Amino acid sequence: MPLLHRAIRVAAAVGALLHPLLCAAPAAAADADEDAGAGASKLYAGVGLGATDFESDHGGITYGETVAGLQLYGGFQVKELMAIELALDRYSGIDSGDILGSGIERLRISADYSSLMLRGVFSLPLEDVLRRHQKITLFATAGLAHSTEDRHVTELTSSRQTQVSESDDGLVLGAGVTFDVSRVRLRATLQSLDRPGADLNSIGVAAEFRF
Repeated sequence: MPLLHRAIRVAAAVGALLHPLLCAAPAAAADADEDAGAGASKLYAGVGLGATDFESDHGGITYGETVAGLQLYGGFQVKELMAIELALDRYSGIDSGDILGSGIERLRISADYSSLMLRGVFSLPLEDVLRRHQKITLFATAGLAHSTEDRHVTELTSSRQTQVSESDDGLVLGAGVTFDVSRVRLRATLQSLDRPGADLNSIGVAAEFRF
């Protein structure tokens, strides 16, 4: 099962990278529930922009484009160092340009792609490591994604048009950093979504708000 093996490898790598920091900041983990603090909101939401080198195929014909999209998410802080999120990534206006089909036929493919994700977020505050940068937090995410691609295919020589919708499920993994700035938390994320064909790797920046 390649998907399971990949998840195990990534989990092992994340654990190896975070272990020195976890050892340096035992107080943060030990006092997690106490630090949740009365009056601190457990609900939050974020909105941001993402960019990805999108790649897909139509009948064995590969196409792709570097595209920007919208990222939305909302979460519930289960514990100080753990949250659960529901997120939506949306990439619109994907355009292949003119590409070679079968024989002398040339195609133009446009598509919209969206992913609905349920993921866990595991945080590591750095206040005990970087005492002069107390509002920086590292985090890792892992979860499941349901993705849909709506594709519009035009055969340029015959002007024939085809509509295709494809869905798939996969594992989504990510890592990033947050910075607390006044009442807004800035968040930068690297994310990889496992799917048939090429993985969807993206980078995103978002503004996060607590309620």
